Amino acid sequence: MIVDGGDRVQSAGESGPAVWRLEVRVDWTQGWRERLRERRHDVANLRRTLPGSGARSEVGIQATKVTKGHTMRRMLKRSETMAAILVVAVLGGCQITLIAPNVAEEAYTMSVSADEVSSLAIAWMSGNVEVIVDASATKITATGKKKVISTSESRAEASLDDLDITMTVAESEPKRAYIDFTVPASSVATIFSASLKVTIPEGITVVIENDNGDVTVNGNTAPTQVELDNGDVEVSDQDGDVEIVVDNGDVQVVSEGGDVRVTVDVGDATVNARPTGLEDVVVKVDIGNIMIAVPASTEASLSLQGAIGAVTASLEGFTVTDLTTSLAAISGTLNGGGGDIVGESKVGSVGFEGL
Repeated sequence: MIVDGGDRVQSAGESGPAVWRLEVRVDWTQGWRERLRERRHDVANLRRTLPGSGARSEVGIQATKVTKGHTMRRMLKRSETMAAILVVAVLGGCQITLIAPNVAEEAYTMSVSADEVSSLAIAWMSGNVEVIVDASATKITATGKKKVISTSESRAEASLDDLDITMTVAESEPKRAYIDFTVPASSVATIFSASLKVTIPEGITVVIENDNGDVTVNGNTAPTQVELDNGDVEVSDQDGDVEIVVDNGDVQVVSEGGDVRVTVDVGDATVNARPTGLEDVVVKVDIGNIMIAVPASTEASLSLQGAIGAVTASLEGFTVTDLTTSLAAISGTLNGGGGDIVGESKVGSVGFEGL
């Protein structure tokens, strides 16, 4: 982590007290969480740049993320921003006051034909994403609102055009649709976000990558994949494979069929699934609680494991063989066996029950 010296953007007496801005750059490819914790002493450099007690200061915290061959600038999630501000306040020995933001918003809508489209890929940076399946739809339709926060009203308004949301269809075999969120590489002191609501026909595979914001997918009849840094994920009435990877946030899944695979670093995971045959339900959490529920008629191999936290299973209605239990693990064969049902949490409770 590199902490740059604060730049004075308004001198005292021009229009009230002096205003300062700090930019923190974090290398997201090199364990940024650990580096942020370990190198807090860098923030102490603010003593040499920020004014003393009673001054008003603006703190902008940005990061650079390198992912899949391209670079994106984004704001850290709110909790990380506030944590960094607290570090600045304690180590810098100065008073930090957030300045009222200047906000500009603009609604947008777009659509493309869904004819022969087999999949939809959404690459988002900041804002909530919602996907709804409509069996009568013949188009892929996207609506939402762009939002820009900046240091002045004029800059916020002008920056709306810099936030580019596009929808394209690649004429490949099979056809693939793409929705992309892009902003300029140079966007200091400006925060970009946008909401997205997408309506699609049945049978389209959905792949979503989002940095910051909640993701909701309802009624999909094809595979769904979600990769999210910060935010919650809710997938409901899903009839197809589900794969979800979340860094920070809760996950809820209601699946009517297909494999379910959920991986969470920090957050709770709740899965109601109806696996058949050799379909698997695998839920792994580093810090957080897990609850898995399946019908009592499900044929599967059950494995629950914890380290710090209770491990429980309500097996009423199941025919269970080869049952083994301990304080930290429960395993057994349900109704003769089939696919795998796995729940693992390093810190948190792990629970299982019948629907």
